[in-house]
Amino acid sequence: MADELIDIFDDNLNFISQAMKSEAHNNGWWHKVFFCWLIRRTKDGRRKIWLQLRNKRKLIGGGLLDASSAGHFASGENLQQALCREVKEELGLDLPFDNIIQFGITKRLSGNKAIKNAEIVHRCYAQTSATLSELCLQKNELDGIFEMDLEDAIALFNDDVPKITVTGLAIGENNAYIPTIRQVSIADFMDYGKNTYRDFFINLQNMLKENDNGGRNN
Repeated sequence: MADELIDIFDDNLNFISQAMKSEAHNNGWWHKVFFCWLIRRTKDGRRKIWLQLRNKRKLIGGGLLDASSAGHFASGENLQQALCREVKEELGLDLPFDNIIQFGITKRLSGNKAIKNAEIVHRCYAQTSATLSELCLQKNELDGIFEMDLEDAIALFNDDVPKITVTGLAIGENNAYIPTIRQVSIADFMDYGKNTYRDFFINLQNMLKENDNGGRNN
């Protein structure tokens, strides 16, 4: 985990000062992060959500599936700067910020004995026409990238099925990304809470349907 200078906030999200990311994690100080879910629409109209497979050496969530791209705001960065930088670094993808749909900011506490995470989470999604084979993944961050069907995701986190199939690329024995098919369960995802995932994917499905029908999201 690379250290960097980030902005620190109080409980009311007022800016306090700057600190290194390691200090914020050691002390449980509030700081800004984002989670962005990238979605590809197939020719038959189905929605495929990209999942990053976190590097197994990560202190939090190593080897687990997570949002397509996620990261910290460097000190002084706005959402556009942080998100576009991280998507380029992690996935090698130039993502126009005009494609991003924001849908809320939440506060989240997590971590373990080594890290105390107090995060101000900016949540967003974007639709992309890119395919996984076009990406250039950052190996020290990602052990792979997968796609899952949005309807399958809802079924999984609604306890309708115990596992779903995801397809994508994962690090192989020769340290190269190779085509991979996996059966995954809820336990294979970062632990943000089953209901959190279920409600998010249902809301995402509704927002995408609204877009398809000519509605607007702010």
